[in-house]
Amino acid sequence: MIDSSGNTVVEYLYDSWGKLIAITGSLANTVGANQPFRYRGYVYDEETGFYYLQSRYYDPTTCRFISADVLLSTSQGVLGYNSFEYCGNNPIVRLDTKGRFWDTVFDVVSLAFSIVEVATNPTDPWAWAGLAGDVIDLIPFVTGAGETVKAIKTTVAIVDKADDVVDTAKTIYKIADASSDIKKATGAYEILYKSGKNYVGKGGFRRAIHSAVSKAAKYSDEVVSITWKSAPNKVLAFVEEYALQLKRGVLSSNSAAKTYNKIWSSGKRILERLFK
Repeated sequence: MIDSSGNTVVEYLYDSWGKLIAITGSLANTVGANQPFRYRGYVYDEETGFYYLQSRYYDPTTCRFISADVLLSTSQGVLGYNSFEYCGNNPIVRLDTKGRFWDTVFDVVSLAFSIVEVATNPTDPWAWAGLAGDVIDLIPFVTGAGETVKAIKTTVAIVDKADDVVDTAKTIYKIADASSDIKKATGAYEILYKSGKNYVGKGGFRRAIHSAVSKAAKYSDEVVSITWKSAPNKVLAFVEEYALQLKRGVLSSNSAAKTYNKIWSSGKRILERLFK
């Protein structure tokens, strides 16, 4: 933790399973001891020493959850049927944000490269098949065919070959059901312009429309198409945004890039931190 001047006032030291080893710094005994957000951002319970992962508590001493998972299996072999295990017994390369199932660092990277393939070859069904496979890997649980289909369901909206792409996109948003991904989900999007340049962003479908309009007005460039894809959470939306940017780069890295993106997405830092 740092103060308003950028000075480190509290530092936490954990073992690989999240067990607290030490709290140091000038405010270790006050702010450090009282603030609840600890290992991996989990809420820490001082009395029990457990972490709350939104659906159940995790004990870093035993390296297990104190209650069973609501899912029958995470489809990860024998360990997949252990409903108390944390991160498949490998917290170094796996993340668990909600206490239900874990994400693998390498699955995230694989997903990013699949998205690049889709961005490069959007009409290639095999590229989309690879992306769907990576989404399955990233959401590793199977308790029945219906739940599997639900887990990999992704909304993709592509608006092109219309007299007015923006008006068509606005109509799609207007008539979409209030509970649909079009209205509620975050995601990543790419806008193509008549000049041949693109703009990549992160957010909901409505934000994609806003970006299309604002960039068209700013650069006097007509919108040719808007492609938006939903994401299961904000982190993966950033990763997908970065993956889409890799196709053309950004102006801060290449002033001649055929894009209106000036800087890299936060997804770049997310992937870099995962491999530090």
